[in-house]
Amino acid sequence: RPAEYADCANPIACHGYEPSTLPERIQPWRPTSSGDWTTHDPDGAVAIMPSSGGLNCGANERENMEEPGSCPFDQSDIDASVADLEDALAAATPDRVNTYYVVISLGAPLDLQLMGSWLDAIQPLVDSGQVRWATLPHMYDAFAATE
Repeated sequence: RPAEYADCANPIACHGYEPSTLPERIQPWRPTSSGDWTTHDPDGAVAIMPSSGGLNCGANERENMEEPGSCPFDQSDIDASVADLEDALAAATPDRVNTYYVVISLGAPLDLQLMGSWLDAIQPLVDSGQVRWATLPHMYDAFAATE
């Protein structure tokens, strides 16, 4: 367990990201075991594909990664998500598989108009070829094919 999570009273008390920096989160890796799961071992049996947080809490998470918490989905989350994705593109390593994904946290129903705005904001990156939509299994397959 990384040192910053050694004294967690419960999972929500240490609900954060590992690796904690975006450039470290955009490339999958394989750990040897749960005891050193942040260290890549090419012979590891499991692939780690780290998330970049929740879409509906993007602004909160971008400002304070250590306490994502609960928050409403609004335009600031779209702006933060696009900025985060652009940062991920800038940090991408050309000769490696780079992945980036956000999740939608369960709770209140999503505002479909805001979801449409988010998709519209990402579309120029898709159109330019910088971003390609993929499922987690597709990301894994791309990673496994390059090992």
